[in-house]
Amino acid sequence: MKMNFKLLERKILVGQTEFNFFSEQKIREKIPILFLHGFTGDSSDWFDVLENLTNKFSPILIDLPGHGKTTVFEDEEYSLENISGNIFELLQILEISQIVVVGYSFGGRVAYTFASKNQEMIKKLVIESSTFGLKSDYEKQMRRESDGKLIEILQSKRIEEFTEYWINQPFFESQKLLSDEIRNKIKFKKNRNSNSELINSLKYAGTGTMISVEEKLPEFDFPTLLISGEIDSKYTKISNEAKEKMKFAEHRIIANCGHNTHLEKKEEFVILLTNFLEK
Repeated sequence: MKMNFKLLERKILVGQTEFNFFSEQKIREKIPILFLHGFTGDSSDWFDVLENLTNKFSPILIDLPGHGKTTVFEDEEYSLENISGNIFELLQILEISQIVVVGYSFGGRVAYTFASKNQEMIKKLVIESSTFGLKSDYEKQMRRESDGKLIEILQSKRIEEFTEYWINQPFFESQKLLSDEIRNKIKFKKNRNSNSELINSLKYAGTGTMISVEEKLPEFDFPTLLISGEIDSKYTKISNEAKEKMKFAEHRIIANCGHNTHLEKKEEFVILLTNFLEK
C-alpha cells in the first residue's frame, strides 16, 4: 500500500474503552480527519481510500468498539452514546478542537451521534450509506428483532459461517461483481472478528437502539456530504431525506454501486470526498 501518510498504530484508554487507532505522529499540523468504519469492519477498511487522499489532511482511523483491536471493559461502552462520548474524550487527549468526520454505515450512525452533540468541533461531515435514526418505536422494535436474528446466528455458528451469511445480504449483492481476490480479502478480514464482540455491537449499538438525531439536523451549521450507491435504494432515500433537513448538505449518488461505495467504487468515492474537502 502506498499513501501520503506515515501512520502509527496506537492505543489509548478512555473510560472503560481502550481504543486502537492509526494516526500520524503530529496530527495537529494539518486538518484532522476521522474515519469510522462499518459493522464487521475495522480501521484498515479505509487504507485504500488513503492512497489517493491529499496530504493536506491528517487521518485518524479508529477500531470502533466490538471491532478490530479495540478493547471494551464494560458492556455499556458499546452504545452509540458512549462511543460518541469516548471519541470526544479521545480527541481531547489528542488536543484536537476541530475535525472532519467521515462515517460509513454503522460508523455513519456514530458520526451522526457525535456531530449532534459536538457541533462546534465539526469542520465538515461526510456520511456514507447511513441513517440519522429510525422515526417510530415500531420501526425500532422491528430492527431490534432483525438484529436479534443476527445475534442468534452469531451465538450458534462459527465466525466464518456468519461472515458468509452477512456478505450475502441483499444490500451487498453488487459486491459479487468484485474480483475473487478482493472478495477473499474481505472474507479474511471479517473472519478475524469475534462472535461475542459483534453480538455486543448489535445489542447495544444496533440501528434499533439509536436515539434519532432527526430534530438536530436543521441545526447542523457545517457542510455535509451524503454519499450513497444508486443500487442501494434504501439508503439513497434516507440520504435524500437527510439532505432536505440540513442547511448545508449535498447528496451525491454513485452509479452502478451498492451499499459500500468506498469499496465498490473507490476512485469515484475519493473524487467526491476530495472535491468536497477542498471546497
